[in-house]
Amino acid sequence: MLKIYIDAAFQSKTRTAGLAIIINDDGQQTPYKIRIEDVYDNHQAEFFALDQVLKLLEVNEQLDETLFIHSDSKIVVQSVQKSYVKEEHYREILKRILMRLEKAPLAFIKWIPEKENRGADQLAKQALHQQGKLMSWIE
Repeated sequence: MLKIYIDAAFQSKTRTAGLAIIINDDGQQTPYKIRIEDVYDNHQAEFFALDQVLKLLEVNEQLDETLFIHSDSKIVVQSVQKSYVKEEHYREILKRILMRLEKAPLAFIKWIPEKENRGADQLAKQALHQQGKLMSWIE
């Protein structure tokens, strides 16, 4: 069972974002930070954070675990739960996310308030400002 926290920080002037992923595997917590450019808005950055954690789990052959994913982005959580997003900007990434989630035997996504996601929030801000070691974007 993996307990996962994701978040994104977005800077509209530069259209850059910092993505944060925290994976808790039996008490072993592993943080990841990614900085990306050419981002449409904060919501897209939040979708990218979920997409990246699923890619990371796929690469590390961990998609066969039970996943408990936590995000403070209502649009991401609701879109995944409904398998639908109204805005065209997010449809392609949601499609990729749903395809990856199908590979997991059991996956839950839950909205949590920002105050319960502070660790991921701080990592996302660090990634946005290029502080500390950053992970490369996974294609």
